[in-house]
Amino acid sequence: MHTAFAQKKLGVHARIWVRLPIGKKVIGEVRVDKDKVKQEEIPRKPNGLVLTTVGRVLFNDILHAKMAFYDLALASKTLARDHRRLLPSCSAGGRRSSFWTA
Repeated sequence: MHTAFAQKKLGVHARIWVRLPIGKKVIGEVRVDKDKVKQEEIPRKPNGLVLTTVGRVLFNDILHAKMAFYDLALASKTLARDHRRLLPSCSAGGRRSSFWTA
């Protein structure tokens, strides 16, 4: 996937199947009502395949390996709400990385 993306054969919105480790949780959006969605763990196929996008794989690659796979549309509101949960592993030498700070 990384090679195809680097060679511009796949775009960030391309839908792909990705095999994740069996123990890895997948967090996705589940529609509750007509206009409401909530984030929760998504049941997975026994073979470990997950249908997602190239951009979501690239995003999850920067997260710590022990964190769940976030199969979400990550708008700025989502990142603003969840950044403390997503970024605690972004530290260098015991101090917070300035990568995500303004």
